[in-house]
Amino acid sequence: MKLKSLTIFASAAIGLAVVSAQGALTVDQIVLAKQALDKATVAELPAKAAKIVAETPAADRQEMARIVAKTVLAKRPAVAIALVSSVSSAVPDMAPAISGAAAGLLAQHAEVLAVAAMKAAPAQAEQIGQEVAAAAPKAAAQVTARARTVAQSAGTASASGFVIINPVPGLPPPSPVVIPPTPGYDPNRYSNP
Repeated sequence: MKLKSLTIFASAAIGLAVVSAQGALTVDQIVLAKQALDKATVAELPAKAAKIVAETPAADRQEMARIVAKTVLAKRPAVAIALVSSVSSAVPDMAPAISGAAAGLLAQHAEVLAVAAMKAAPAQAEQIGQEVAAAAPKAAAQVTARARTVAQSAGTASASGFVIINPVPGLPPPSPVVIPPTPGYDPNRYSNP
């Protein structure tokens, strides 16, 4: 049994060394990232993962995003949406990679993971849809439809506070209208005598 675990560890180390020799992440970087994620509490995992991906050199970010997703979701699949959203917000270019990796591990939640990534990085909606559809083919139709909708509405319709900017895409935007808050059922309740 001890020999078998030693063999597995040695083959994993050799595999990582071969990947590292091709100009990718080093074994030390991967081990440090995994140790940092192991030490983090559940509440800190999404922020810690986003920080690790953001601090990785640009050439290696995609690989690090996939490693982070696999490491975190193997132990804590309940933080998947927060993980995808956090990394997508911190590094929008990595939204497709992190959402695709997460959807590959949790295919039954692929559409929700794609929506979380698209809300955090709407400019990457098309790429997110492609990655998630490739990782979870059963949800491909729903994900690509959602990606198309988000991509179309990303630049034409948005709401900021109580100001409606352009509620109908394709028509010229109306002048901004501020919608004042209305009191609840009993207006006397809010009056101060």
